[in-house]
Amino acid sequence: MKLPSQLIFQDRIALTETEFVQMVIGAVSSMRLRS
Repeated sequence: MKLPSQLIFQDRIALTETEFVQMVIGAVSSMRLRS
């Protein structure tokens, strides 16, 4: 059984990973538009 704090921590990591992926995709697409 997991503690609520661990669940919140894992959710935060998953959200951060999603934001990171979106940031990378946005950077790559903007680079392609410039070139």
